[in-house]
Amino acid sequence: MNFSISNSFDFNSTYTTVSDSVSISYHNGITWIQETYHYLSPKLLEIGALAGNHLNSGLKVAATFFWDYRAIIIGGLVIGVALLIIHYYRKNQPERPIFTVESTGNVAIATIEAPERTRMPVNIVVAMDLSKSMRREKRNTQMQEALYEFLDKAQGLTNTAKEAFIKITLVTFREKAETLDKGIRLLPNTGKVIEEIKAKIKNLVFDGGTELIPALDYSTDELKSMAGKGINTVLFFTDGELNQGQKIDKELLKRIHTTLDSFAATVYAIGIGPKHDKETLGKIAPKSIKGLNGFQGVYIDTTKKEMTIADAVDMVYRRTFSVFRDLMLTIPQLPPHTWSVINPSNGSGKSGSHVLGELEEGKKIEIGIVLHFEQFEDSLNLSPLKIELSYQDPIGKAGKIQSSWNADTIAKPHVALAANRLQRI
Repeated sequence: MNFSISNSFDFNSTYTTVSDSVSISYHNGITWIQETYHYLSPKLLEIGALAGNHLNSGLKVAATFFWDYRAIIIGGLVIGVALLIIHYYRKNQPERPIFTVESTGNVAIATIEAPERTRMPVNIVVAMDLSKSMRREKRNTQMQEALYEFLDKAQGLTNTAKEAFIKITLVTFREKAETLDKGIRLLPNTGKVIEEIKAKIKNLVFDGGTELIPALDYSTDELKSMAGKGINTVLFFTDGELNQGQKIDKELLKRIHTTLDSFAATVYAIGIGPKHDKETLGKIAPKSIKGLNGFQGVYIDTTKKEMTIADAVDMVYRRTFSVFRDLMLTIPQLPPHTWSVINPSNGSGKSGSHVLGELEEGKKIEIGIVLHFEQFEDSLNLSPLKIELSYQDPIGKAGKIQSSWNADTIAKPHVALAANRLQRI
């Protein structure tokens, strides 16, 4: 497009001595704008018409193309959406153990195996109550010794497990929380890091009061700073209770739980001594919270006869570093008294004894199952019978697997012999 302007814009510049600014001829500027507008107006109309024609042509071509290839285009869209759905489903499915059942007659052997895998990173914040009352009944010593054992096991796992990645932050609290050591990564085949951590725990001074919720808030921030994809855990020790007249800050606690939920963290609140605030610890670490699917809480009361501080810390270790946990066997179609589990580590022959605990990488559990035909009033069709295994995977996702009871007509002596062997152990 070529065009010329008969009276080009002539800048008549006059330099003033008052402000050293440049003044431009107002009249010449207006004239240039008017002439340019008169010239371009018809051209703009031509450009608009040309664009409209091309747009209409383009739309006609696109419509023809779509109609001719509609089956391929629609099919591609459907396949694309289906692939996205499958990807989302797989991404959100829990990891699965290997679960097999072999049966004959009224006995079966169920085998659960955790295959070797690349371990998820583990990030742990250990929050320790340093109040003066922790010195009573050597609570501080029991906590320290339990943590030594925990650290030794974690180091052993680092030495042997493939690509184990464990980071630990130590937090202490009295009236105020502070970081003793931050983001220490355990290294394979060296005890130097562990010994340094132990030395710091050993030299702790126990004196002062207790502030629970602010300490949890501080520990949450510390975990958030190092959390990522993997297992994120707060191990919270206390023998304390809220200060007299103090109430739980519900809004603060809600914010803490929401933050922990954002990186699927688990809080283990370990209550020590007869005066620890059970109600508060129960609220700090509730089993679940409506609307928060990533957060998990476990409150452990060490004042119960069957639970010591060492037992509590051992339980935390097993739950944190096991590949699968909360394993449970059920037969949904049968009442508990009609079947029993034979499992050497969990008692033998008790009706409904189906809680199996944890399973570590590369390990397997073998369980015998017996149906008590004498407990049934009528004949039993074994064909629809399902044995169900429920569990939690390494990052806390719940899963279920079912396997059929084989309604065979061929006796399998090796299954019956295996069940007898389990009963004798």
